[in-house]
Amino acid sequence: MSAREIKFLTDPTEEELLRHWTLSKSDKALIRSCRGTAQRYSFALQLCLLRQRGHFMTPQQTRVPLRIVSHLGEQLGFQPTLFFPPLQREATWLEQNKRIRSYLHFKPFEHKERATLAAWLKKQERHDLRRSQLANLAREFLLQRRTMLPADSTIERMVNTEVVRQEKLSFQRLSGQFDRDLRGQIEGLLDVNPATRISTLEWMTQYPPEASPPVIMEYMDRLDRLSKTGMNEVDLRDIRPSMISYCARLAERMTAYKPRRMHEDKRLALVFSLLCRTRQSLLDNLVEMHRTFLIGMNRRARRAVEQRERKALSAARQGLRTLLDAMLACQQRKSEASTDSVTRPLSVVNLRST
Repeated sequence: MSAREIKFLTDPTEEELLRHWTLSKSDKALIRSCRGTAQRYSFALQLCLLRQRGHFMTPQQTRVPLRIVSHLGEQLGFQPTLFFPPLQREATWLEQNKRIRSYLHFKPFEHKERATLAAWLKKQERHDLRRSQLANLAREFLLQRRTMLPADSTIERMVNTEVVRQEKLSFQRLSGQFDRDLRGQIEGLLDVNPATRISTLEWMTQYPPEASPPVIMEYMDRLDRLSKTGMNEVDLRDIRPSMISYCARLAERMTAYKPRRMHEDKRLALVFSLLCRTRQSLLDNLVEMHRTFLIGMNRRARRAVEQRERKALSAARQGLRTLLDAMLACQQRKSEASTDSVTRPLSVVNLRST
Protein backbone atom coordinates (compact mmCIF):
# COMPACT_ATOMS: atom_id res chain seq x y z
CA MET A 1 0.00 0.00 0.00
CA SER A 2 1.46 3.35 -1.07
CA ALA A 3 1.43 5.58 2.02
CA ARG A 4 3.87 8.16 3.33
CA GLU A 5 4.18 11.22 5.49
CA ILE A 6 2.35 14.15 3.89
CA LYS A 7 3.75 17.69 4.04
CA PHE A 8 0.78 20.02 4.02
CA LEU A 9 0.86 23.73 3.40
CA THR A 10 0.42 25.53 6.71
CA ASP A 11 -2.25 27.83 5.32
CA PRO A 12 -3.74 26.74 1.96
CA THR A 13 -5.41 29.46 -0.08
CA GLU A 14 -9.07 29.51 -1.04
CA GLU A 15 -8.19 28.54 -4.59
CA GLU A 16 -6.21 25.49 -3.41
CA LEU A 17 -9.09 24.42 -1.19
CA LEU A 18 -11.54 24.62 -4.08
CA ARG A 19 -9.19 22.84 -6.50
CA HIS A 20 -7.90 19.99 -4.36
CA TRP A 21 -10.31 19.58 -1.43
CA THR A 22 -13.76 19.95 -2.97
CA LEU A 23 -16.01 16.86 -2.95
CA SER A 24 -18.44 15.90 -5.69
CA LYS A 25 -21.93 14.47 -5.12
CA SER A 26 -20.73 10.92 -5.73
CA ASP A 27 -17.81 11.54 -3.32
CA LYS A 28 -20.19 12.66 -0.58
CA ALA A 29 -22.48 9.69 -1.16
CA LEU A 30 -19.56 7.28 -0.81
CA ILE A 31 -18.22 9.08 2.27
CA ARG A 32 -21.61 9.00 4.03
CA SER A 33 -21.59 5.21 3.72
CA CYS A 34 -18.86 5.18 6.35
CA ARG A 35 -19.77 4.93 10.01
CA GLY A 36 -18.79 7.63 12.45
CA THR A 37 -17.37 11.10 12.11
CA ALA A 38 -13.73 9.99 12.36
CA GLN A 39 -14.11 7.45 9.55
CA ARG A 40 -15.83 9.97 7.28
CA TYR A 41 -13.18 12.59 7.91
CA SER A 42 -10.43 10.06 7.21
CA PHE A 43 -12.16 8.73 4.10
CA ALA A 44 -12.67 12.24 2.66
CA LEU A 45 -9.07 13.23 3.37
CA GLN A 46 -7.56 10.07 1.85
CA LEU A 47 -9.84 10.35 -1.17
CA CYS A 48 -8.62 13.88 -1.95
CA LEU A 49 -5.01 12.93 -1.28
CA LEU A 50 -5.01 9.98 -3.69
CA ARG A 51 -6.65 12.06 -6.41
CA GLN A 52 -4.20 14.92 -5.88
CA ARG A 53 -0.89 13.23 -4.97
CA GLY A 54 -1.26 9.61 -6.01
CA HIS A 55 -0.71 8.07 -2.57
CA PHE A 56 -2.26 7.90 0.91
CA MET A 57 -1.33 9.41 4.22
CA THR A 58 0.07 7.16 6.93
CA PRO A 59 -2.40 6.22 9.69
CA GLN A 60 -0.02 7.61 12.32
CA GLN A 61 -0.13 11.14 10.88
CA THR A 62 -2.80 13.31 12.50
CA ARG A 63 -1.51 16.82 11.83
CA VAL A 64 -3.76 18.30 9.16
CA PRO A 65 -4.24 22.05 8.58
CA LEU A 66 -7.39 23.35 10.24
CA ARG A 67 -8.61 25.02 7.05
CA ILE A 68 -8.63 21.66 5.24
CA VAL A 69 -10.48 19.93 8.08
CA SER A 70 -13.02 22.76 8.29
CA HIS A 71 -13.52 22.80 4.51
CA LEU A 72 -14.16 19.03 4.40
CA GLY A 73 -16.42 19.14 7.45
CA GLU A 74 -18.47 22.01 6.03
CA GLN A 75 -19.15 20.03 2.85
CA LEU A 76 -20.19 16.95 4.88
CA GLY A 77 -22.38 18.95 7.26
CA PHE A 78 -20.26 18.38 10.37
CA GLN A 79 -19.88 20.75 13.28
CA PRO A 80 -16.66 22.84 13.29
CA THR A 81 -13.71 21.10 14.96
CA LEU A 82 -10.23 22.17 15.98
CA PHE A 83 -8.36 18.96 15.09
CA PHE A 84 -8.45 16.00 12.74
CA PRO A 85 -10.04 12.97 14.44
CA PRO A 86 -7.70 9.98 13.96
CA LEU A 87 -8.76 6.39 13.26
CA GLN A 88 -8.33 3.84 16.02
CA ARG A 89 -7.96 0.67 13.93
CA GLU A 90 -5.43 0.10 11.11
CA ALA A 91 -7.74 -2.50 9.56
CA THR A 92 -10.31 0.25 9.01
CA TRP A 93 -7.63 2.41 7.35
CA LEU A 94 -6.66 -0.44 4.99
CA GLU A 95 -10.28 -1.14 4.11
CA GLN A 96 -10.92 2.54 3.36
CA ASN A 97 -7.87 2.78 1.10
CA LYS A 98 -8.98 -0.29 -0.82
CA ARG A 99 -12.42 1.21 -1.40
CA ILE A 100 -10.92 4.54 -2.47
CA ARG A 101 -8.57 2.89 -4.99
CA SER A 102 -11.47 0.95 -6.45
CA TYR A 103 -13.67 4.06 -6.59
CA LEU A 104 -11.02 6.20 -8.33
CA HIS A 105 -9.77 3.28 -10.52
CA PHE A 106 -6.17 3.67 -9.37
CA LYS A 107 -3.72 0.88 -10.20
CA PRO A 108 -0.72 -0.12 -8.08
CA PHE A 109 2.76 0.62 -9.42
CA GLU A 110 3.74 -2.86 -10.52
CA HIS A 111 5.86 -4.35 -13.31
CA LYS A 112 3.54 -3.28 -16.13
CA GLU A 113 3.34 0.33 -14.97
CA ARG A 114 7.07 0.41 -14.34
CA ALA A 115 7.68 -0.69 -17.95
CA THR A 116 5.22 1.94 -19.19
CA LEU A 117 6.99 4.66 -17.24
CA ALA A 118 10.39 3.50 -18.52
CA ALA A 119 9.12 3.59 -22.12
CA TRP A 120 7.72 7.09 -21.55
CA LEU A 121 11.03 8.29 -20.14
CA LYS A 122 12.88 7.01 -23.22
CA LYS A 123 10.84 9.38 -25.38
CA GLN A 124 11.59 12.43 -23.21
CA GLU A 125 14.78 13.88 -24.70
CA ARG A 126 14.39 17.17 -22.87
CA HIS A 127 17.92 18.33 -22.20
CA ASP A 128 16.67 21.75 -21.12
CA LEU A 129 15.03 20.19 -18.02
CA ARG A 130 16.63 19.34 -14.72
CA ARG A 131 16.29 15.84 -13.33
CA SER A 132 13.94 17.06 -10.62
CA GLN A 133 11.71 18.61 -13.27
CA LEU A 134 11.70 15.39 -15.28
CA ALA A 135 10.79 13.48 -12.11
CA ASN A 136 7.82 15.81 -11.56
CA LEU A 137 6.69 15.20 -15.15
CA ALA A 138 6.94 11.45 -14.51
CA ARG A 139 4.68 11.83 -11.45
CA GLU A 140 2.15 13.78 -13.50
CA PHE A 141 2.27 11.06 -16.17
CA LEU A 142 1.49 8.37 -13.58
CA LEU A 143 -1.35 10.43 -12.12
CA GLN A 144 -2.88 10.84 -15.56
CA ARG A 145 -2.78 7.06 -15.94
CA ARG A 146 -4.38 6.72 -12.48
CA THR A 147 -1.37 4.88 -11.12
CA MET A 148 -0.39 5.08 -7.49
CA LEU A 149 2.95 6.80 -7.13
CA PRO A 150 5.87 4.76 -5.81
CA ALA A 151 8.47 6.11 -3.41
CA ASP A 152 10.33 9.21 -4.52
CA SER A 153 13.59 7.26 -4.57
CA THR A 154 12.11 4.83 -7.11
CA ILE A 155 11.13 7.57 -9.56
CA GLU A 156 14.43 9.42 -9.08
CA ARG A 157 16.39 6.21 -9.69
CA MET A 158 14.48 5.50 -12.92
CA VAL A 159 14.93 9.10 -14.08
CA ASN A 160 18.67 9.05 -13.34
CA THR A 161 19.11 5.76 -15.20
CA GLU A 162 17.31 7.05 -18.26
CA VAL A 163 19.10 10.41 -18.21
CA VAL A 164 22.49 8.67 -18.09
CA ARG A 165 21.47 6.43 -21.01
CA GLN A 166 20.25 9.37 -23.09
CA GLU A 167 23.41 11.34 -22.32
CA LYS A 168 25.56 8.46 -23.52
CA LEU A 169 23.59 8.17 -26.78
CA SER A 170 23.71 11.94 -27.29
CA PHE A 171 27.48 12.01 -26.76
CA GLN A 172 27.96 9.18 -29.25
CA ARG A 173 25.64 10.80 -31.82
CA LEU A 174 27.43 14.15 -31.58
CA SER A 175 31.00 12.85 -31.51
CA GLY A 176 30.21 10.64 -34.51
CA GLN A 177 30.03 13.81 -36.61
CA PHE A 178 33.72 14.63 -35.99
CA ASP A 179 36.51 13.60 -38.34
CA ARG A 180 40.03 12.73 -37.20
CA ASP A 181 41.36 16.25 -37.75
CA LEU A 182 38.63 17.88 -35.67
CA ARG A 183 39.11 15.33 -32.90
CA GLY A 184 42.80 16.22 -32.75
CA GLN A 185 41.99 19.94 -32.71
CA ILE A 186 39.55 19.48 -29.83
CA GLU A 187 41.99 17.37 -27.83
CA GLY A 188 44.65 20.02 -28.36
CA LEU A 189 42.46 22.70 -26.82
CA LEU A 190 42.65 20.85 -23.50
CA ASP A 191 46.45 21.07 -23.30
CA VAL A 192 47.67 23.41 -20.57
CA ASN A 193 50.08 26.18 -21.53
CA PRO A 194 53.10 26.07 -19.14
CA ALA A 195 53.49 29.85 -19.29
CA THR A 196 49.91 30.82 -18.45
CA ARG A 197 49.02 27.55 -16.62
CA ILE A 198 45.61 27.47 -18.27
CA SER A 199 44.33 25.47 -21.22
CA THR A 200 43.63 26.97 -24.62
CA LEU A 201 39.94 26.26 -24.12
CA GLU A 202 39.89 28.20 -20.85
CA TRP A 203 41.82 31.02 -22.52
CA MET A 204 39.21 31.25 -25.27
CA THR A 205 36.32 31.39 -22.84
CA GLN A 206 37.72 34.25 -20.76
CA TYR A 207 35.54 37.31 -20.37
CA PRO A 208 36.90 40.27 -22.40
CA PRO A 209 38.51 43.28 -20.70
CA GLU A 210 37.86 46.91 -21.58
CA ALA A 211 37.36 47.48 -25.28
CA SER A 212 40.40 48.69 -27.19
CA PRO A 213 41.83 48.06 -30.68
CA PRO A 214 44.40 45.46 -29.44
CA VAL A 215 41.72 43.60 -27.46
CA ILE A 216 39.33 43.60 -30.41
CA MET A 217 42.04 42.26 -32.70
CA GLU A 218 42.94 39.58 -30.17
CA TYR A 219 39.35 38.34 -29.94
CA MET A 220 39.08 38.37 -33.72
CA ASP A 221 42.13 36.10 -33.75
CA ARG A 222 40.42 33.81 -31.24
CA LEU A 223 37.35 33.62 -33.45
CA ASP A 224 39.53 32.89 -36.47
CA ARG A 225 41.32 30.17 -34.53
CA LEU A 226 37.97 28.54 -33.72
CA SER A 227 36.99 28.63 -37.38
CA LYS A 228 40.25 26.95 -38.38
CA THR A 229 39.45 23.93 -36.18
CA GLY A 230 36.79 22.90 -38.72
CA MET A 231 33.88 23.05 -36.28
CA ASN A 232 31.85 25.13 -38.76
CA GLU A 233 31.73 22.17 -41.13
CA VAL A 234 29.99 19.85 -38.64
CA ASP A 235 26.41 19.02 -39.64
CA LEU A 236 24.18 19.76 -36.64
CA ARG A 237 20.78 19.45 -38.35
CA ASP A 238 19.98 16.22 -36.50
CA ILE A 239 21.23 17.54 -33.14
CA ARG A 240 18.83 19.42 -30.93
CA PRO A 241 19.96 22.88 -29.79
CA SER A 242 18.80 22.01 -26.28
CA MET A 243 21.28 19.12 -26.23
CA ILE A 244 24.12 21.46 -27.29
CA SER A 245 23.16 23.88 -24.51
CA TYR A 246 22.96 21.04 -21.99
CA CYS A 247 26.41 19.72 -22.93
CA ALA A 248 27.83 23.25 -22.81
CA ARG A 249 26.53 23.68 -19.26
CA LEU A 250 28.20 20.43 -18.28
CA ALA A 251 31.44 21.46 -19.97
CA GLU A 252 31.63 24.67 -17.95
CA ARG A 253 32.35 22.50 -14.90
CA MET A 254 34.87 20.27 -16.65
CA THR A 255 37.89 21.65 -14.81
CA ALA A 256 36.54 20.18 -11.56
CA TYR A 257 35.82 16.76 -13.09
CA LYS A 258 39.16 16.35 -14.91
CA PRO A 259 38.07 15.89 -18.54
CA ARG A 260 41.08 13.75 -19.39
CA ARG A 261 39.51 10.94 -17.33
CA MET A 262 36.18 11.11 -19.17
CA HIS A 263 35.17 8.77 -21.97
CA GLU A 264 36.32 10.01 -25.36
CA ASP A 265 32.80 10.51 -26.77
CA LYS A 266 31.69 12.48 -23.74
CA ARG A 267 34.84 14.58 -23.64
CA LEU A 268 34.64 15.47 -27.34
CA ALA A 269 30.91 16.23 -27.19
CA LEU A 270 31.25 18.48 -24.15
CA VAL A 271 34.22 20.39 -25.52
CA PHE A 272 32.57 20.85 -28.92
CA SER A 273 29.35 22.10 -27.31
CA LEU A 274 31.35 24.56 -25.24
CA LEU A 275 33.13 25.70 -28.41
CA CYS A 276 29.75 26.37 -30.04
CA ARG A 277 28.74 28.53 -27.10
CA THR A 278 32.19 30.17 -27.06
CA ARG A 279 31.88 31.04 -30.74
CA GLN A 280 28.56 32.72 -30.10
CA SER A 281 29.98 34.50 -27.06
CA LEU A 282 32.97 35.71 -29.05
CA LEU A 283 30.70 37.14 -31.72
CA ASP A 284 28.53 38.84 -29.11
CA ASN A 285 31.58 40.19 -27.28
CA LEU A 286 33.13 41.49 -30.49
CA VAL A 287 29.93 43.31 -31.42
CA GLU A 288 29.62 44.72 -27.92
CA MET A 289 33.29 45.75 -27.73
CA HIS A 290 33.07 47.38 -31.16
CA ARG A 291 29.94 49.26 -30.09
CA THR A 292 31.54 50.32 -26.81
CA PHE A 293 34.75 51.41 -28.53
CA LEU A 294 32.84 53.48 -31.10
CA ILE A 295 30.78 55.08 -28.35
CA GLY A 296 34.01 55.94 -26.51
CA MET A 297 35.58 57.36 -29.65
CA ASN A 298 32.48 59.42 -30.34
CA ARG A 299 32.46 60.69 -26.78
CA ARG A 300 36.15 61.61 -26.89
CA ALA A 301 35.78 63.27 -30.29
CA ARG A 302 32.75 65.24 -29.14
CA ARG A 303 34.63 66.30 -26.03
CA ALA A 304 37.63 67.42 -28.12
CA VAL A 305 35.37 69.40 -30.47
CA GLU A 306 33.65 71.01 -27.51
CA GLN A 307 37.00 71.96 -26.01
CA ARG A 308 38.11 73.46 -29.31
CA GLU A 309 34.83 75.36 -29.57
CA ARG A 310 35.24 76.68 -26.05
CA LYS A 311 38.81 77.76 -26.78
CA ALA A 312 37.77 79.41 -30.07
CA LEU A 313 34.85 81.11 -28.39
CA SER A 314 37.09 82.30 -25.55
CA ALA A 315 39.65 83.61 -28.07
CA ALA A 316 36.90 85.33 -30.06
CA ARG A 317 35.56 86.94 -26.94
CA GLN A 318 39.05 88.09 -25.96
CA GLY A 319 39.67 89.46 -29.45
CA LEU A 320 36.31 91.24 -29.48
CA ARG A 321 37.06 92.70 -26.06
CA THR A 322 40.46 93.92 -27.29
CA LEU A 323 38.87 95.39 -30.41
CA LEU A 324 36.24 97.20 -28.35
CA ASP A 325 38.90 98.54 -26.01
CA ALA A 326 40.90 99.77 -28.99
CA MET A 327 37.82 101.38 -30.53
CA LEU A 328 36.98 103.09 -27.23
CA ALA A 329 40.54 104.30 -26.85
CA CYS A 330 40.51 105.64 -30.42
CA GLN A 331 37.19 107.37 -29.89
CA GLN A 332 38.45 108.88 -26.69
CA ARG A 333 41.55 110.22 -28.42
CA LYS A 334 39.42 111.70 -31.18
CA SER A 335 37.15 113.41 -28.67
CA GLU A 336 40.14 114.78 -26.78
CA ALA A 337 41.69 116.04 -30.01
CA SER A 338 38.47 117.80 -31.06
CA THR A 339 38.20 119.42 -27.64
CA ASP A 340 41.76 120.76 -27.88
CA SER A 341 41.11 122.20 -31.37
CA VAL A 342 38.11 124.15 -30.15
CA THR A 343 39.60 125.58 -26.96
CA ARG A 344 42.95 126.60 -28.47
CA PRO A 345 41.67 129.39 -30.92
CA LEU A 346 39.49 130.85 -28.25
CA SER A 347 42.45 131.29 -25.96
CA VAL A 348 44.48 132.98 -28.75
CA VAL A 349 41.66 135.43 -29.46
CA ASN A 350 41.42 136.35 -25.82
CA LEU A 351 45.12 136.93 -25.67
CA ARG A 352 45.02 139.22 -28.70
CA SER A 353 42.11 141.24 -27.30
CA THR A 354 43.89 141.85 -24.12
